[in-house]
Amino acid sequence: MFVKKEYYSEMKKRTSIIEKKMDLIEECLSDNAREQMEQYNRDKFNEIQKKVENKKQNIKIDEKLKDEFSKIADKALKLAERLCLNITVESDEDNGIIRYATGFFLFDDTTNNERKEFLELVGKSSSIQAFARENTIEIVLQYNFYK
Repeated sequence: MFVKKEYYSEMKKRTSIIEKKMDLIEECLSDNAREQMEQYNRDKFNEIQKKVENKKQNIKIDEKLKDEFSKIADKALKLAERLCLNITVESDEDNGIIRYATGFFLFDDTTNNERKEFLELVGKSSSIQAFARENTIEIVLQYNFYK
């Protein structure tokens, strides 16, 4: 069986078409209309920014989650060493981040324990980002410390 779906490529095409239409619309706007649109966007952005700041003030940090991240970071460092991955671990009051980087990831029968450990780290994370940059695959695991 062979199945090939190009959802990402299709989404990029649609996004590109929408961006081109928006550029055309902007080009057709008068200076006054452009200024009004920019002011509207600034106002909306400021409104969203205020909401985010208000939510941040109400957030409580769970010290247990911060302590848990220390254990997670230790496991992540050991895993990186065994799999020969570059790793960066950082944390602040709100969250912790584990950033893996390598030319390739390989999990097979010989790395079964490592695969389980990696999936455990992924399962405990709040968000996951994976992307390619300059012949390097980066996987970023973020852990929030919020209650």
